[in-house]
Amino acid sequence: DISDKIKTKTRGALTATVLIHHVKSLKKLGGDKQFFFWQIMQHAELLFQDSNKPPYLNIDETPKRNLKGTSNYIAHRKYVMGTLWNWVYNDDDPSSSDEVKMAALHQIVEQICLSLTRVYTGYTPNHFALGYLFTLCEYFSTITADFFPRETQEDKSMFKFLKQQPCTLRFSKCNDVDYLYYQLLEERCGKFRKQADILIQNEIDRLSEAENKPEITNN
Repeated sequence: DISDKIKTKTRGALTATVLIHHVKSLKKLGGDKQFFFWQIMQHAELLFQDSNKPPYLNIDETPKRNLKGTSNYIAHRKYVMGTLWNWVYNDDDPSSSDEVKMAALHQIVEQICLSLTRVYTGYTPNHFALGYLFTLCEYFSTITADFFPRETQEDKSMFKFLKQQPCTLRFSKCNDVDYLYYQLLEERCGKFRKQADILIQNEIDRLSEAENKPEITNN
């Protein structure tokens, strides 16, 4: 893993979050992704570039945020998240599997992280490990670290349960999740969801205001 090698070789002095995209994919970027990568190419420090296959954006002018596309994307994520949350939160059946509900919490948190990343940066990840999504979010907000800290051993144990991919249900056993951990995580997820909704709406309002603000030209 490139990120681990950078951290190991610099003895923790440097860390990196790697976004891997094929050069050809930059030709087909739409909306917010054009804005995101244009910002990187204009303002970031270039460390290495393949001279034979330089990345480029197929655009003629500075890209703008696609607020309509972002709003639609977030609405889709919110629909998925809301459906899962209504089932988890309103399920009073004592025979329900905590393992299955934990997988639902994982999906809820994933959907929230995707929405946060899109609205704040314009980026839509193509890698979905929860630790990776948390790292992306922590570039613009402390919300994931606030609600799901990974400092103490107990914090790490709880995150270990939360980050498990739903595909692990193929091999899960009954009562394979600590009931207390599940209850704590469900409570945190509910608070996380409410706070994320506020942040997302505030950022959409800010972007909308900026979009509608008249441009000032120098005569």
